[in-house]
Amino acid sequence: MLRTFFIALSSTVAITTASAAPNVMVSIKPIHSLTAGVMKGVAEPKLLLDGVTSPHDFNLKPSQAQIIQDSDIIIWVGEGLKTFLIKSMKNYSDKKTSLELMDIEKLSLLDYREHKDHDDHDKHEDHGEDKHDEHSEHKEEEHSEHKDEDEHTEESHDNGHEGHGHAEGGKDPHLWLDIDNAKIITNEIAKTLSKNDPENASTYSTNATSMIEKLDALNVTIAKTMQGSQDQGYVVFHDAYQYFEKHFGLTAPHAITLNPEVQPSAARIKELQHEVSENNISCIFSEPQFSPKVLSVVAENTKATISTLDPLGSNITKGEEHYFNTMNGLAKSFSDCLKNK
Repeated sequence: MLRTFFIALSSTVAITTASAAPNVMVSIKPIHSLTAGVMKGVAEPKLLLDGVTSPHDFNLKPSQAQIIQDSDIIIWVGEGLKTFLIKSMKNYSDKKTSLELMDIEKLSLLDYREHKDHDDHDKHEDHGEDKHDEHSEHKEEEHSEHKDEDEHTEESHDNGHEGHGHAEGGKDPHLWLDIDNAKIITNEIAKTLSKNDPENASTYSTNATSMIEKLDALNVTIAKTMQGSQDQGYVVFHDAYQYFEKHFGLTAPHAITLNPEVQPSAARIKELQHEVSENNISCIFSEPQFSPKVLSVVAENTKATISTLDPLGSNITKGEEHYFNTMNGLAKSFSDCLKNK
């Protein structure tokens, strides 16, 4: 009887060990959603940034740094979006796996669009002396930090990623907003997981196929939602949507800022007010991560209304359906404001 118990216990331990999945951490909700779909039935990936948190101005907490260190696989967009991860990634063990999405060769990556106010910011026009000094100190701190990160610094300069990755000439990291990119990412996640966890490879592959079929259906649904919205002008606070715009044929927006951490100059605000009035623009879009009063200023004395776009799906429950709900939400926000203008 006792011998039978130990045989059963040994078998249970062996099964548990054999089927144990890797600990996977994903940086933001939309990519976590795709990963959760691929890992369905195997394990739940961990999410680093939850809630209404912007990766552009985020400071890593000790508990979150521990999540990174405890992970076997890290899936993140790249330093163009989340510079706070660069230092942690440098300290990440070589025995562990990192999937940086912006390194996937098959993805369609877009260059940042040029914005007048970015040049104004570089010249420090219309900024008070205190703001100038504050910005200079900030840049010096970042420069000092990146000097200690030789490998990432070289890559950052090669890709035009300075500061928080918003330098003109760099690649726009909001790549998940193109559904074709999401399909490629899903396949790459499945390949990475399968390589590190071959015993569950068939499940990852099957799940990825299912997710891609759902993404194809999502593409059709959003295309229908966006009909009648393509020729309308609009203003966005943060120029983060060109993947979505180009995929679904929207007009390029008037953007208040390229870098959401930098307030636009007074001259840029005045120029935008003129553009809104001159072009009869009726829609100005904010984001839940940012609540700039400048939107209300731009909308003053115009017929424009302020609506919200959420490229991260910050208020949407995380999980397999998050990506689909986020993209449908973006489409609805655009459509509701633009269609009847």
